[in-house]
Parts: sequence; C-alpha cells; structure tokens
Amino acid sequence: MIAKVYSKHSLKEDTDLLDIAYWNGKTPKERWNAVQALREQFYGLNDRVERVISMRKLRQNPEDALPMEEFRRKYPSN
Repeated sequence: MIAKVYSKHSLKEDTDLLDIAYWNGKTPKERWNAVQALREQFYGLNDRVERVISMRKLRQNPEDALPMEEFRRKYPSN
C-alpha cells in the first residue's frame, strides 16, 4: 500500500496545530536531522555555525495576550 506523503491546505487556514502534531510525532533524532538538513541548505557543509544572539523587548500589552486556557487549547503541549 502506498502511504500519503503530502497534504494540501489553503493559505488562509491555520496550520500551526498540524505542524505541531507533525513534529511531535517525530523522534528527537528525526527532528535534529531535519534541523541539520536545513542548516546545511542555508550555511553549506561547514562544521561551525555562526553564533548570534539578539534580544529585543516585545511591544505587546498584557491585555492583548491570549488567555492561558485559549493558548493551551490552540497550542497543546502533546
């Protein structure tokens, strides 16, 4: 049997939960290998990664934040 390897979604759909579910279904080694593959595509096959740290203050009012219940419903931890 051939397994489905892709799915189509409208750009208007919120696919964050699908992305989270996809990556939660992968082992830590599979996630690390995906990060390494993306890093190699961007930086090439070098052994070192440039370390850059930047910090900025977010300009969000606490009143604008999602309530904790809604945040947990939208972004479940597992």
